[in-house]
This record gives sequence, C-alpha cells and structure tokens, in this order.
Amino acid sequence: MNLASGNGNQAVEPMHILSAIVAEDDSLGVFLLQKLGVNVGALRSVLKQQIDRLPKVEGGDPYFSRESSAVIQKASDFTKTFGDKYASVEHLLLGIIAEKGEAGRLLKDAGATEKELIAAIKELRKGSTVDSQTSEQEYDALGKYAINLNEQARKGKLDPVIGRDEEIRRVLQILSRRTKNNPILVGEPGVGKTAIAEGIAHRIVDGDVPENLRSKQGEFEERLKAVVKELVGAGKGDGAMDAANILKPALARGELRAIGATTLDEFQKYFEQDKALERRFQKVMVDEPTTVDAISILRGLKERYENHHKAIDLIDEAAAKLRLEMNSVPEEIDELDRKVRQLEIEREAIRREKDKGRIEELTREIDELNAKRTTLRAKWQSERDILEKIQKNKQMLDDLKVQAAEAERNGDYGRVAEIRYGKMRETETEIQKLQAEVNKNAEAGAMIKEEVDAEDIAEVVARWTGIPDQAIAAVSDAVRRSRAGLQDPRRPIGSFIFLGTTGVGKTELAKALAEYLFNDDTMMTRIDMSEYQERHSVSRLIGAPPGYVGYDEGGQLTEAVRRKPYSVVLLDEIEKAHPDVFNILLQVLDDGRLTDNKGRTVDFRNTIIIMTSNIGSHIIMDRLSKYTDDTPPESVLEETKKEVFDLMKQTIRPEFLNRIDEIVMFTPLTRDDVRQIVVLQIRQINEMLAQNSIALQVTDKAIDWLAAEGYDPMFGARPVKRTLQRYLVNELSKEILAGQVDRNSTIPSTPAPKDWFSKTDHPALPHDRPPGARAIHRLIS
Repeated sequence: MNLASGNGNQAVEPMHILSAIVAEDDSLGVFLLQKLGVNVGALRSVLKQQIDRLPKVEGGDPYFSRESSAVIQKASDFTKTFGDKYASVEHLLLGIIAEKGEAGRLLKDAGATEKELIAAIKELRKGSTVDSQTSEQEYDALGKYAINLNEQARKGKLDPVIGRDEEIRRVLQILSRRTKNNPILVGEPGVGKTAIAEGIAHRIVDGDVPENLRSKQGEFEERLKAVVKELVGAGKGDGAMDAANILKPALARGELRAIGATTLDEFQKYFEQDKALERRFQKVMVDEPTTVDAISILRGLKERYENHHKAIDLIDEAAAKLRLEMNSVPEEIDELDRKVRQLEIEREAIRREKDKGRIEELTREIDELNAKRTTLRAKWQSERDILEKIQKNKQMLDDLKVQAAEAERNGDYGRVAEIRYGKMRETETEIQKLQAEVNKNAEAGAMIKEEVDAEDIAEVVARWTGIPDQAIAAVSDAVRRSRAGLQDPRRPIGSFIFLGTTGVGKTELAKALAEYLFNDDTMMTRIDMSEYQERHSVSRLIGAPPGYVGYDEGGQLTEAVRRKPYSVVLLDEIEKAHPDVFNILLQVLDDGRLTDNKGRTVDFRNTIIIMTSNIGSHIIMDRLSKYTDDTPPESVLEETKKEVFDLMKQTIRPEFLNRIDEIVMFTPLTRDDVRQIVVLQIRQINEMLAQNSIALQVTDKAIDWLAAEGYDPMFGARPVKRTLQRYLVNELSKEILAGQVDRNSTIPSTPAPKDWFSKTDHPALPHDRPPGARAIHRLIS
C-alpha cells in the first residue's frame, strides 16, 4: 500500500507486491530467488521502470486491483497445499507466478518457475510448516550464524588436511552410531581440532564417507562457539533450568548431531562438572602432531603459502619479510636515489657560487648515477614481473585443480581430461619456463631474493638490536642445530647465559629473538630472578602447593610456557636467585620439561632459555673499557673470559653450568655500536611520528653528535636513550604541542642541538624515513 501511494498509484498491482518482496537484501523472498539464479538487482530495475509507467491518480483510498486479489487468493491456496496456518512471502511469490500476469512474466523471464520455486521452498523448510507469524525468520537460521564447510570445500577455499586419518575415522564412526552420535574433539589450542572438521567436510564433498553422512551439510562456524558457550551453564540459578539441559534429550536420542571442539581445561571445567552433558558426547583426543606429521603438513601447505607470499621457496616466517622486500624498491636503487638527491641539492647550492668546474663535475656524476639507476630499475622490474607471472600461473593452476575435482564429482570426465591433460599441463609448462628464468637470474646475481636461509637469523637480529655479532652467532648456531634435527629432542632448543655490563643488549637480544623466531616480541616470558632470593619464593615458579594461597593461579614459569610453548624464556639476573631455583631449572635444562603444582607436565622443548648475569662486570670494564673504537684483541678477550668464567664457577654450581649450551660474554659497546643504536632509536621515533604523517630528517653529523654525547662505556646503551630524550624528543614534543609542526611535513635537523629546530639555509638530508610517513621535503631557505 505504501509503495503504491508513494508512487501516486491508487490500485495496488502485483508489481507493487513483488517490488516489496525483493526490496530487502536479507529477506526470504530475495534468498529464494537468488537460489534459483535470479539477478535480483536487474529485477528491481525492471520493476521500477514498470511501476513508473502505471497510471497516477490523485486522491482516493488505495485498493487491491483484480490481479492483486487473484494473487492473494492463489497464495492462500498454496498455503493450504503446504499445510501451513499462515500465508508467507513464499506463498505470494508462487501466487504471482501462478497468476500469469505481467509480474509473473517478469519472474519467469528472470529464471523463476513454479516447479523450481516449490522445490527450493521444500529444500529450505526441510519438512517444517508455517505455524506462526514469524516462521519465515526461522528458515535457514544456521546459515545466518554458520559457514557451510562443504560449500567452501567444493570451491577449494579450505586448506588441504594432511594426516589426522585416525581421528577423522573415529569421528565418522561416532557420527554413524544410532544414538550418542556426538563426537567432541578435545585437545590443546592449535593442535588441529578445526582442521579435523574441515577434513570431514572434504570427505563428504568427495563422497568418501558412509552413505548416511553423504547428505550432511557440515556447517561449522566460530561464532557458534559463543552460542554454545552461553548455553553451557546459562540460566543457572535457584529454580532456573540450565539451558544446556534443553539440548541433552535431543543429543542423547540422536536427533541432533553435532561435532564439539574444546580444550582440555574447558572440558574439565564445563563437561566433567556436568556428567549428564558429558555422557551425551563421545570424547576424541587430539594430540599435537609429531615432528614427521608436522613436516608433512607443512609440505602439503607449501604451495598455498607460496601462492600467497609470492615466494618461490617458502621457508619459515621470513617469507612475509621477503614478500615485503619483493614489493619494495631494492636497497641499491634506494641508495642511488638518495645520492642523486644529495648531489642535485649540492649542485643547486654551488650555482650561487658560480663554480662552473664543480657544477660540470656534479652534472657528470649525476648522469652516471642516473644511467646506473635506470639499468638497475629495469632489471628489478623484469625480475618482479617474472615472479608475478609465476604467482598468477600458480593461482590459475590451483583454480584448475578445483574445477577438475568438481567436474569429476559431477561425472563430466571429458571436462576432467580437458583440464588435467590440456590446460593444467600448459600452465605447468609455463611455470617451469618462468622458473628457469628465475634460476638464470639467481646465477647472474638477482636483485630480488626468493629464498630464506639460516643466516637471516643473525643478520636480522643484529640489525634490529645493534648487538655484537658473536652473541647473535651463538644463538643462531643453536637454532640451526634444532632446525637441522641435530639437537637433543629432549632438551630446549638452546640454553644460554649472557654475561656483561649493564646496557650492552643482553635483554634486547632476547626480545629481538622472540620477535624474529615467533613473529611476535610478546612471545617472551621475562622473570626477574631477584624476586626469588628467598627459599619459600621458589614455589612461585611452579605454583603453590594445595591448600596454600595462589594454588589455582599456577606457577609463573610453568603457566607462561604452558600457554606459550613456543617462546623465549628470559631469566634476568640469575645469580641473585636462591640455590633451590637452580635445582628446579636442572630438570628443565636436562629433560626439557617441568611438572607444575597440579601434576601437569609442561613442555620446554620448543623454548629458548636465556639467563642474564652481571657476574664479572667489574673485570670486563677493567680489561676492555679502553677499547672504545674497535674490538679488543683476541688474546685480551680470551684472558677476560677466563677470569669471568672462573668467578662464575664460584657463584653457580658446576652441574648447572655443565648443562648450558653456551656462555656468551658481551663486550662493552664501541663508538660504532653506539652510533648504530642512535640510528635504531631515531627509526623508532620516526615510526611513532609516522602515525601523524610527520617525518624527522636527521643528518649524519647530528647522528655523530648524539652518539658522542650518549657514549658511556660503563652504562652501555641506556645513556643514548636519555640523550635522545633530552636533546631531541623533548624539543620535538614542544614543537608539536605548540602547533609549529604540521601534518604531512618533514622536520629538518642540523648538527648543533641548539639549532635543530630553528630556520636554517642548510637543508638536512633524510637519513631514515619509515614506510607510510607521507613526508614532504621542505627545503628551508
């Protein structure tokens, strides 16, 4: 009625009824028409044109036309045919088609027939009837809260499931039972419970399941977990019925089949406390994959990750880093860009002095650099184009595999042969040709790197921290041994003691290692051992005994590793801990495990344990502090190490030291080390400024001045941070708060601190600008 009145039509025609049905995207009518393949957007456009042509009458009350009355009567007839108590949208759609008027003709032309619509309605209802005024809202309720895994498997959107055959067979066996046919997958987070559900969806799509399961939809969605979580224990209270009890009869009789998934802790907390609910589910334990299984899984997923990252040989987490490098301008070209900019600025400055000889020399040098830059850029673009072609062809190959599998399921074997022995072979040949070009470029010295090698660990961590190479090399060796399978599988990946004066980077190396190995600097458990100087405080590591305060909280060490089994464990100032702490750590270093106060065994085999100590700091300072500009001689280093290690043996028991993989002595920072740390700190400041689209330009002279001012061999890198705060960050904060720095601007600096924020005719050159900072160079004259 409103639609007709709004358009100035007195008579309500079937066109108006159909237009109202398809007006809302999430309506039942739109869902049914889309299921029949109708282009609803095009249908709306045609309906609008037809309604605009209807005669417009001013005044008078709206009424149903003869055709609309016929549609409503036919809808009423269909209501009785379906055995429904109320008429609904689907009945009106059937009435419009059966009335055979202009609106019905539009639906038929769009691809909706009466027979197909009735079939779609029956499939949607699954035997239910319209017995309330809100029944149409209940149709396909699961579709609103769930994702059809089978549909995703058909489209090839699910990753392949490698292994887990035993668990999948057990789940299928439970699902095939007449009663108590609800499996629940129980295992620690990340062991592959969801993958098992996806594996079952793959098997249903492939027809590799018992007959009684072949028609199951296999819906599953994480949002459903929240609903179940609310159900278990919801409504508990005096006289109230637990909502989970509503499900129990249906689960027990086999009317409702569901695959549950939960962790060991949640199963103990919810299911084991509710014995009736526990009996309704058959538990299937899902253990962590073995090393062999994990390697098989990674090999199976390798191709998918290669397509995503564009990496030719995918190795570890560094593929994401390589992907960024492949999409960025290479360092060689970037360096040439900077040199050209610097020379052009110098040339413009010399023009005022009218030194023609120097101008010609600079022009010649700029031309040479530009020619070199053009050649390098062409080479880089060529290599990048090849890699993009490989990625597109691999994606095409992946799509062809999905199409071939779909055709095979439908029995279209001619199409299967055409894809597998025609298109797929052509695509594979093209990939091989492109790969040969990549290999040829690699032999000639490619600008884009496609492989990640073990040396990246030392190179990346050293760049992040500015820490001497010998410390990083020791950690890198341990990681390599573990990756190569030459490490004792019962022990942690590596255990180290870092010795050195304050501020030399012992803790910073642990943080950088956590970020590189586990892609997250929060994957580090830091425990200050000075808090464990008393005998009774030792229990805090593994948890308080039963009956004591804090029993339910777990131990600080065991609970942290149990939640993050792949992490770096940093034990700061180990020499300050009580001797009983070393007794506990002996078990960790020897067997790679520790039992907490609740009897749970915590696995330390995938951790790197780093202990720091200031033992012998005075010896290191006395022997090495005079070498400020270069590395101390090897003989002096060895002599210093011997003295420090002898002192350590007097403090820490030999049986503990004997289980450590490596004891690393950090030498005091040299002036070059401090300069590198200044550069890193400025980079961090620039990353913070980039959030406001501001970039800070710092000249090399300014960096040298900051490094000299912040250099203190006794306190290491910490004075550098204070120097930057005093001379740079504090002044910069005043400028920003005073409104003297605009967004999308670049702040120049000059060597002398008093002139850093004053107007000057000496334009500073950018030393480091973070990605994302939309810097605009302001050459202040």
